[in-house]
Amino acid sequence: MLWVILALQAPPDSAARAMVYERLQVMTESVGALRGAAAHFRRDLDRASIQLVLARAGEVRSSCANARIAGDSLASPLAARTYTPSRGERDQRALMQELVALRRALQNCEREWDTRPGVLRADSLRAWGPFRLNALETLMRRYEQLAVPFSGFVAPPEPESPR
Repeated sequence: MLWVILALQAPPDSAARAMVYERLQVMTESVGALRGAAAHFRRDLDRASIQLVLARAGEVRSSCANARIAGDSLASPLAARTYTPSRGERDQRALMQELVALRRALQNCEREWDTRPGVLRADSLRAWGPFRLNALETLMRRYEQLAVPFSGFVAPPEPESPR
């Protein structure tokens, strides 16, 4: 009877860890896509046409939105329970704080990079875009410095290879 109770308790923990690990991976991919959009925006910025600057700004905004959605998806299960023992608990709290700061910056990014007609001008984007992207990349780096080690805590165990 005891083994049934233990067996029923183990899968939810494993499933919860797997879900957090998966959402960490999605967030990592989303941050990577945002980095790509930022690099694309900066490419030949001084020579790019108005239409191209606006199109690239739209990519940045879309990437910010996708990363924010991924961050929102990660925030709930990360806050719901502790996935790591002792020192890892402190790491989890630090990761949650960085995630909050990054999500806030991503939300601002969505608003600031709105390329609808009459909202944002290409010359404004050329002037402040690189500076704002640098600030966003600083937050992404800080988040990743905590997320990468934490993902090791919640990573599913490697399957044993047959002998």
